[in-house]
Amino acid sequence: MNSIVAGRIVLLLVVIGLVVGGYRWYSQSHGGPGLSMPAIPGLSSIFGGGAGSSSNNGDILVLTTGTKKVWLQQEIDAFNDQNQGKYHAVLAPLLESRDGMHAILEGHAQPVVWSPSSPVWIARLGSAWAESNNGQSIVNLDSSDDYKVILTSPLVVLTTKHKAPFFKAIFSSGHPWSEIKELSMGGRQTPWGSFKFAHADPLDASSGMLTMSLILTDYASSTNQQADLDGVAKSDGFAQYLQGLDRKFVFDQSAIGSSALERAYSDDPGSRDFITAYESSAMQACEDDPTLAVVYPEPTAIADQSAAVLSAPWVTAHQQEGGRAFLAFLDSDQSLADAVKLHFRPVRVGASASLDSQIQALESAGFQQTYSHIDLPTYDAINDAAFTWRQRVEPHVSSKGQ
Repeated sequence: MNSIVAGRIVLLLVVIGLVVGGYRWYSQSHGGPGLSMPAIPGLSSIFGGGAGSSSNNGDILVLTTGTKKVWLQQEIDAFNDQNQGKYHAVLAPLLESRDGMHAILEGHAQPVVWSPSSPVWIARLGSAWAESNNGQSIVNLDSSDDYKVILTSPLVVLTTKHKAPFFKAIFSSGHPWSEIKELSMGGRQTPWGSFKFAHADPLDASSGMLTMSLILTDYASSTNQQADLDGVAKSDGFAQYLQGLDRKFVFDQSAIGSSALERAYSDDPGSRDFITAYESSAMQACEDDPTLAVVYPEPTAIADQSAAVLSAPWVTAHQQEGGRAFLAFLDSDQSLADAVKLHFRPVRVGASASLDSQIQALESAGFQQTYSHIDLPTYDAINDAAFTWRQRVEPHVSSKGQ
């Protein structure tokens, strides 16, 4: 390849990156999935028909986040071995939950099965699709063949064993995020002096969204506004609360997703005093590093790992049939046993697989069988709270939390 051709390719990729980045900023800053992404010349040829197009070859394309990548790839391989000549599933390029939703709505991803990190996203996809397509349905949440909640993982605070007792007292105090705000603003000190923390981006990543749900619920409770979470999420008072809370937030553009943040913390626990993470990822981190520990917020939020077969124009009847077969396969005892090895809790009552023995083995790191949890706020409330964070907080937080 000569230098002129190479230069043109680099220029094209830069232009594509600028357009996609600009669209993403505009879409997120204007509040919703109803915007249309402009066509980008050459994009389909580079990605072979779009990021996640399965309609041309009959594959059952499965779109998910990084959280379940290892498990789903294992199950796809096993499913394909079992259904040779009948169905063939393929894992699509990974997208965080919000990005996946937008990609589906705009036609840039065309999966048969979508598995984000919370049922909130599937429900929102369904309502947004109906709004844009004359009431047509893209997912049937009432059908156990088309939609399943398969695994669950509570949100935990991942820290070190040295710091865990301090944070355990805070996260069982009744209004933990108000106390974290005091730490961030310097009104209270840790036993070791400095303080910094992080959560994933609440707009893009479900663990960040769950963290924001806890923060919003805590703030509304402390200000006696529990009955109006939608209004609280858009209020100046909540925005000012977030600005104080996140004064010691460590912002790292390369670690805004759930999996990326968890990896960054595991690689360097000294970079933050704690992060919020899924129990499943935190358990692996604690197995790899015996100096780490977890604290369960009281109450916490839970990430129900769900999957849905889409009823979209690009999905053929055969693909939909295969998607349903794949969902049933994911809920089988063997598949759930594979998920338990990766530290997820099965949802199905009566499943032979259980995380109990792993939890018992890591009790010294703070893992526990039971926990209390909140009911998640509405999508609109969480979404508004996340946009408040993006617009009023993120531009002002430091890359070092100082």
